[in-house]
Amino acid sequence: NNEQPQTILNESLVFFDVFAKPEMAKAKAFFQKMNLSNDDQAVMINEIDKNGRDIVEVVQEWKDNNKDSWSNWLP
Repeated sequence: NNEQPQTILNESLVFFDVFAKPEMAKAKAFFQKMNLSNDDQAVMINEIDKNGRDIVEVVQEWKDNNKDSWSNWLP
């Protein structure tokens, strides 16, 4: 499909355009700092997909155990 790359590009441009707005400065700063490792993502995905755990529970558990990581993402 020749339209798919253009659609992805258009959606990306809209995403970045939203963060260009002054009222989105804190959200932009958050996402620029955010760095969730592949290992952390894999553990959470495994817990949800293979072990059938609730996504909210898994994310909360990660947050509880990794405050030093995510608190640095806050503007």
